[in-house]
Amino acid sequence: MSYDRLNNIKLLKHLISKDTKLTSTEKLVAIALMSHRNIVSMMCCPGLTLLSEETQFDRRTVQRAIKSLILKKELKKLKQTSGKKYIKSQYYFLYDIAKAKEIYEDDDSIFKCHHYEEVENFEFCLSHGWF
Repeated sequence: MSYDRLNNIKLLKHLISKDTKLTSTEKLVAIALMSHRNIVSMMCCPGLTLLSEETQFDRRTVQRAIKSLILKKELKKLKQTSGKKYIKSQYYFLYDIAKAKEIYEDDDSIFKCHHYEEVENFEFCLSHGWF
């Protein structure tokens, strides 16, 4: 498998292109999220406080930017819970997900070698049609 499919540079070029029509705030929040992206599972799990510190935006501004990225179909947010207790949010860039099934089904894919929990999570998301 070619690692350029999951290359951060391609995602970065996509995010900053004029075609995405993102505001500068949305771009910076997306880039901050991207910096926490696991290259294997394509999942980002930073907290709002960390994103707020990294972007130097107010926490509420980060929340609004993430909501806007979701509405513009650049990002998918999944929430994990344990019983009634909220654990964390997981973010996936839809840019990655466009080729996710193709990459996942490739026998030479790095998905075959990564942590079982991430495989299970990815399969669960695919089976529910979340991306």
